[in-house]
Amino acid sequence: MTEDRLRILKSKIKQFKGSSDDVDLPSGYTFTKHLSAWEETLANHLPYIHVPTLRLNECIPELVLALAALGAQQRYETRASLLLYHTSKDIALERMRITRSRKGGASTVRSEQSGTVLQSACTLLTLLIFATWSADAKLVEEALELHSPLIFCLRDDGLGDDNEIPGQDWHSWAASETRIRIKLMAFCFLNLHTIAYDHPPALFWHEVNLRLPCTVEEWHAADPARWFQSLEQVTERQRCFPEALKQLLSMDGQAAQIQPAPSPFGNYVLLHGLIQRIHLIRQLTGPSALEEEDITKLHLLDIELEPSSGAHVTIKILAQSSQIFDFYNSEIVPPKMPTEGDLNHDCEFAQRGLVAAVDDPVVLSDSTKKVVWDTEAYNFLQEDCPDTANKMLWR
Repeated sequence: MTEDRLRILKSKIKQFKGSSDDVDLPSGYTFTKHLSAWEETLANHLPYIHVPTLRLNECIPELVLALAALGAQQRYETRASLLLYHTSKDIALERMRITRSRKGGASTVRSEQSGTVLQSACTLLTLLIFATWSADAKLVEEALELHSPLIFCLRDDGLGDDNEIPGQDWHSWAASETRIRIKLMAFCFLNLHTIAYDHPPALFWHEVNLRLPCTVEEWHAADPARWFQSLEQVTERQRCFPEALKQLLSMDGQAAQIQPAPSPFGNYVLLHGLIQRIHLIRQLTGPSALEEEDITKLHLLDIELEPSSGAHVTIKILAQSSQIFDFYNSEIVPPKMPTEGDLNHDCEFAQRGLVAAVDDPVVLSDSTKKVVWDTEAYNFLQEDCPDTANKMLWR
């Protein structure tokens, strides 16, 4: 963020009636630091913005502020992050007010450029993420208030694949894929609010008629050549989200194989689709009357239930989803507990860098004769490891 771009950003902010005439923004260097923190952390953890093709000078000002707010939050710079958050939110809501007033409160705003509508949705999603992860209860309440304007933008831009054109170049593909990912990530976070705060679903799975996200290799390609190379490895397009979820639920306990294999982000979206269906089933069937012992058996899939009961449907969904996620995550080696033979491997590595051994006991004292280091104090490690201690630490 150069000082020239910062001046342009301030001039754009001042165009909005709801923002302050004298915006006290961080310096260009600090802005760059916050945006870098976002790129290095959340851009990979929440992959809904394509960093290689992102151009800040083409973004609406509130989106730049929202991304910087997330970066400042990651750096634990609370004051700066809140300043950027509130400024971004004020501008985003003011833009929404102006847009709706132009259409007389109608449900569509086609006069607004599609790119601006999508960027507004991206801004509101970023602000929702910021507020959701905040330790301030008031900000969490504000996250729930952002549902309505976010849904307004998502529905206005469309929840289908109508804008996708085959045979696109890299930049056009990135814009199309970003459009899909913003809406899928919004569905996941809105569903997260349903789970965490028992908030009614704002967006249902069957409404999001979008294909699942592309492969990791395509998304992370840093230039057109690498993207084209990764594209050659793709033999089949990803399925639409509702279609993949229906297939996941129709396997009736058989080995789950959705082709092509969903990406990690795709699995995350499918998981939220399953959770939403389970939530809706539980709402329809009323409060559960199961005892704690029955719930334990349900987790072990070791209980007979009436086929018409909501619990039966829930367990069927969980059993089938467990199979499919185990199948597609089989290539990812999970961390395993070390065996007895593995316990001394890191000790062997440490021995390679050993300069010299201490034969005689070493006792160091400070100026007040207080012992600050005594090698004999660790002689207990030569004894057998008790049951109350971790064997990995008892060496």
